[in-house]
Amino acid sequence: MRKLFTIRWIGFHVLTIGCVGLFSVLGHWQWDVGGTHRGTLRNYMYGVEWWVFAVILLVLWWRLLRQELSGEAKTAQASAAARPKGPRYRAPAPQITAHVNDAEDPDMAEYNRYLSSLHQQDLATGGRRGRR
Repeated sequence: MRKLFTIRWIGFHVLTIGCVGLFSVLGHWQWDVGGTHRGTLRNYMYGVEWWVFAVILLVLWWRLLRQELSGEAKTAQASAAARPKGPRYRAPAPQITAHVNDAEDPDMAEYNRYLSSLHQQDLATGGRRGRR
C-alpha cells in the first residue's frame, strides 16, 4: 500500500482525478448545450463521450493500482530486463549484386563497390558490427 504514496504515484493520482473532473465538467457542459435552442443531438453525444472517457480513465487507473499492488509490474520489468537485447534470430541477407560498368557511371560503380564491401564485412562479423 505504501507503493501508492510515492511522489510518482501521487502525481499520477492527482492527474487522474483532475482529468476525470475535467472530463465530467466538459460532459456536463456539452449536455447543457444540447438542451439549449441551438443544441443538437451531436452535443448530447459529445456529452456522453466525455463521460465515457472519464470512465475509461478510471478503469485504467484501477487496473494499474491492482497491478502495482499485486507486484505484476515488478515481475514484468524483471523479465524484460532478463531478455537478451538482440533479435531472437537473424534473417539471412539477400545475395544481390549490382552490375554497373565503370564506363557507364564511374561514381555509381565506386559506390556499389563500397556497399558491397560493407555487406561483406557485415556477413563476416555476423551482423554484430555497430550494435551494442
